[in-house]
Amino acid sequence: NVAFLGDPHAADDNDANQNNQDANNAVHPNHNNPAAIALRQRQALQNAARLNPHAAMQNRPYIIRKLFFLLRPSLRYTPLSLLAAGLLLHHTLRTRQQFYLALVYLQSSKLAYILLGNAIIACAV
Repeated sequence: NVAFLGDPHAADDNDANQNNQDANNAVHPNHNNPAAIALRQRQALQNAARLNPHAAMQNRPYIIRKLFFLLRPSLRYTPLSLLAAGLLLHHTLRTRQQFYLALVYLQSSKLAYILLGNAIIACAV
C-alpha cells in the first residue's frame, strides 16, 4: 500500500500544519488508478472468503465446486484413488493407439499396478 504523505518540501511548522490539513482533505493519488481499484476489490473478496468460506465456494465454477465436493476431507481417499486410476486408464488408452498395447502397458507398468491396486483396495474397504 502506498501512503499519501503530502508535500515533502514544507518550509516551517505553519506550512507543515497547512500541508497536513490539505493532505488529509486531498484525494489519494491512487484513488482512480485501475490497478489499485482491482487490488482493493481482490483484497475485499479475499477478506470475505476468509470470513465466510461457504459463500466464497458458490462463486467458483461448477466443475471446481464438484471437485471440492468429491474431494472433501471425509471422502478424500476413495475418490482420489478412483480418480487417479481413471486418469491412468484414460491416459493409457489415449497414448496407445491399440487396445492390446494398452493392456500390455497396464500389465507391465509398476505405476499402473500401484494405482489400479490402490483403487481396488479403496473400493473394497
